[in-house]
Amino acid sequence: MHDHLVTGIDHEADVPVYLQLAAILRRQIERGELAPRRPVPSKRQLTQTYGIAGGTVDKALAVLRGEGLVKTVRGRGIYVTAPEERHLAQAGAPPTGLTIRAAPGLFHARDDSSQPAMCAAGSGPSSR
Repeated sequence: MHDHLVTGIDHEADVPVYLQLAAILRRQIERGELAPRRPVPSKRQLTQTYGIAGGTVDKALAVLRGEGLVKTVRGRGIYVTAPEERHLAQAGAPPTGLTIRAAPGLFHARDDSSQPAMCAAGSGPSSR
């Protein structure tokens, strides 16, 4: 029997495995099999279930995060977003972890991760 008939992942397909996994999880979210505000299966569970590498799982979840279907809750894991949160993400709301401050003549957005700050209006962090 072919593995992809059991797992839904076809390692011989032209479509990258991470996109196949993203499609499987997207379908489960759309069908309600993965419910809003509930955790997505752990990276370990997904690697074991689908016989894929952890990096592949990370890439698939990044795709779903970009689509607003899942979000990372620091210290808790990755959760399915509620439908109303998805609309905000699709409307261009800032991603989780992004802090936006406005001051006269300065727009400053700081990512809470290790990424460098982004500034507009010709002002940078050193000009505060």
